Amino acid sequence: MIKMINNKKIILLSILILSLGLFVGCNGKDDSKDMVAEVIENMMVNVKVPNDNSIEKITVSLKNINIDEYIPSKTEIVADIDENGVLSFPFSDLNGTEYNVIAKAEDLNGKDLYIASATITDAEVNNVEINADKFSKIEKRTDINNLRIYEIMVEAFQDGEPGGYGTGYGPSHHNGDLRGIINSLEYIKGLGVNAIWMTPIFESKTGLVKGQATGYFPDDYYNVDPKFGTNEDLRELVEKAHKLGLYVFLDGVFGHHGADPIDGVVDYDTQWYGNKVKYSDSLEYFKDVATYWIEEYEIDGWRLDQAFQMNQDGTNYLYDIRKAVEKVCAERKDRGEEWGTLGYLVGEIWDGSGREINSIGYSQNGLKSLFDFPLRYALVQVLASQEHTEQGGAYSQPTSVFNRGYATHEIYPYDAQPNLMLTTHDVVRFGDLIQRAPHLGYGKEHPDYWKRHKAAFSFMASYTGPITIYYGDEIGREVEGFINEQDMVDGVKIYDDHAARDAGKASGFTDQEEDLKDYVSSLMKIRNDNPALWNGERRNLVASGTKYADLKIDPDTGDKILYVLNTGTDATTISISNVGGTKLIDLFTGEEIAGLASYDISVDGLTGRFFSIR
Repeated sequence: MIKMINNKKIILLSILILSLGLFVGCNGKDDSKDMVAEVIENMMVNVKVPNDNSIEKITVSLKNINIDEYIPSKTEIVADIDENGVLSFPFSDLNGTEYNVIAKAEDLNGKDLYIASATITDAEVNNVEINADKFSKIEKRTDINNLRIYEIMVEAFQDGEPGGYGTGYGPSHHNGDLRGIINSLEYIKGLGVNAIWMTPIFESKTGLVKGQATGYFPDDYYNVDPKFGTNEDLRELVEKAHKLGLYVFLDGVFGHHGADPIDGVVDYDTQWYGNKVKYSDSLEYFKDVATYWIEEYEIDGWRLDQAFQMNQDGTNYLYDIRKAVEKVCAERKDRGEEWGTLGYLVGEIWDGSGREINSIGYSQNGLKSLFDFPLRYALVQVLASQEHTEQGGAYSQPTSVFNRGYATHEIYPYDAQPNLMLTTHDVVRFGDLIQRAPHLGYGKEHPDYWKRHKAAFSFMASYTGPITIYYGDEIGREVEGFINEQDMVDGVKIYDDHAARDAGKASGFTDQEEDLKDYVSSLMKIRNDNPALWNGERRNLVASGTKYADLKIDPDTGDKILYVLNTGTDATTISISNVGGTKLIDLFTGEEIAGLASYDISVDGLTGRFFSIR
């Protein structure tokens, strides 16, 4: 999402860099090819602290651009400023020729309030001045943008111990449990993700057993379903996930529940699969549920199912739940707790236009993150097909459709952070959509099946904001024999809305599955290491036919990445102009492409490429 305030940040950064004399060739010609850069051995960064009483400390860090290395940061408290209001940060024993300098102003609890940055390319300019007016207030949470979430359908994923439902919707064994997830945490971590989201785990007692197995009709919000495990199993899962650096998000079904009444919850509709919840009468109950699991089990946030159900009678109660979660997380952070401090909430409002996402989810300062259904539909329309192939534009679409998907962001609030996914438990797997696409007519037996997965994941990796990978997509899973809605698979009728709930797999991969999994792992590392991908401002350069290109610039670090994608099956050349630099470096292969702000890039069929602009 590009807003005018972000452009102002870029302008301010440019002024800062120009004022320091950091651009080579200021006489109007490019002399960079004739110069040999000298090693920068020492650097003094002098920071004039912004005038804000909430600022308690300044942290400065350096990134060696040449070898993608971060130098350990240094922190000084504001109370130690000199008579000129300056804090000084000396760095020595450096060995690079080009550095990004990042200065962050933080409050007492370590929350980033402001940020400024500069780029150093001259060994003689080693006394860097960062004035107070060069700091920009941080509007979005970058820790949220960098979320790489792995969604798990609990009853379908892995059978870790005896017991389970044994029946349910979809083609899995229906014996998944928390132990199966615990046993798979190392595998999940190896994919390069940094968070897991589990579908609902709370106890279900009423209604059809198949519905209970989904978890989406809970009767007891304070206990784990015995078919999935115990409360202590969940505690163990969270602790082990945290040791691996993985956040844990639970699924909050706060708009409806099972058929039996629940103390503290008022229902307005009992003529449904379960009961629909009436707000504001039930608000305090669900605020308590939302904060209980954070305080007692240190979970890191929630996915909110059917979030539209919490916007009632002109009031968006998503705001109240979000504020309750953020409050308890802030208190935990104040106490020095390491986990249960993130407080991320993402809502599901199934809307391809973005209008209801905005008017229901983001309205009245409600949620800050909802799933990006509009861009997800654009992604499958370009590379496979949407679920309903009879609708216009369902498949074989040009890359300009991506811009239509991105355009929905412009109606959202500035601080909105949409979450892009390719598959969830409610839609058809991408692999099955490839097979369903009338213009393709192939499945896993065709090499392009795997290339289309890689192309889709590359697009997700280029996305500013959190992303979610559905279990099994990383190995190209599909339901064998399933193409159309209500197909019969092994004598069972499989519907679109639960076809993707097949059994998980964490070992015993084919060569093609292993190759795709390794690609996803490498892609997630590249995304994590380059903030322009997950935090950058996007400028579309090409979106025509099968060719697509975005320039991504991180406003905090100045990191610049070029992403190009060929959605056709034949190799092509994508020409890019006015992006700066004198060379591109492929982040996967290390290949260098020379140019003078403009480049001709060869791209294989169904391939995305990522370049650092130098």
